[in-house]
Amino acid sequence: MHYGSLMGEMDYKTVVNSFSAGFTFLGIKRTVFTVSGNMVMGEAEFDPVNMPEVSDEAEQELEAANFDYSEVNTYSDLSYNRLDLTLGADYSIDDETTFSAELIYINFADDEVYVYGDQTGSLYVIRAGVTFGLR
Repeated sequence: MHYGSLMGEMDYKTVVNSFSAGFTFLGIKRTVFTVSGNMVMGEAEFDPVNMPEVSDEAEQELEAANFDYSEVNTYSDLSYNRLDLTLGADYSIDDETTFSAELIYINFADDEVYVYGDQTGSLYVIRAGVTFGLR
């Protein structure tokens, strides 16, 4: 016997707010200091899954099937915050050579750890380098 197909309907909503700010200070001769930050707050969620009613006859014949999707949406909620802060400096050694250094701090807070596992944590990055021009 064939009972046809069941199709569910659901909506997925994502809201992400991002705020950024930066400040550059032309301080000491040939030196530039920068401070910047970025905050991202994200949430995503499924609406409850609306499945059509299954006839009693079909449900009795398909004993192993489970047509209860009422909790599926609760396992797909996401909520996280990410903060990035950067402190940097550039020093011009001469007209074509610049030394740069940055300290970057990243903090990620995962409020719904059951989706992808707990990804909450902090990270520090130190970068330094020299940029030069060739004639």
